[in-house]
Amino acid sequence: MFLLKSLYANGVISRDDYDQVRVCLDVRNQVVHGFPPDNLSLQTTQRLLDFATRLLKLDPADAETA
Repeated sequence: MFLLKSLYANGVISRDDYDQVRVCLDVRNQVVHGFPPDNLSLQTTQRLLDFATRLLKLDPADAETA
């Protein structure tokens, strides 16, 4: 959560990205604590994969100046 908040605060990710990944973190927390996830869908999973792919393509030098 700290990393997600830092990325948003530094303008690396959008509010929409922040909100979508937050949902994924909620699902993750439910699963690791043994609860069935409330809103795990193919669409949510695809959004997380797309988000991770975009982060991997970022140039670290650009993030330092943001």
